Amino acid sequence: MFEGEKAETQILSSFPKELLEKAISKQCFGGEFNLSGMNFFEKLIVRMVTKTGNESKNKDIKDMPSKIISKNIRLMAETMNKA
Repeated sequence: MFEGEKAETQILSSFPKELLEKAISKQCFGGEFNLSGMNFFEKLIVRMVTKTGNESKNKDIKDMPSKIISKNIRLMAETMNKA
């Protein structure tokens, strides 16, 4: 659910070099948490992982916005349609 440099770093560390070299397009689509599909322990883990500092201590994961990056999804689709 990162953008910018963090997203690029995540992409580069998540896929083999050979795949990345042959990829027509590399995009980060963001993400969101689907709480209705999670059990208690999964929700607990999400709460622990998403706490980045004091500013998020009182923040409930239900209040976290979706970080879907529609622009990148469209860019990937356009690139694939041209290929």
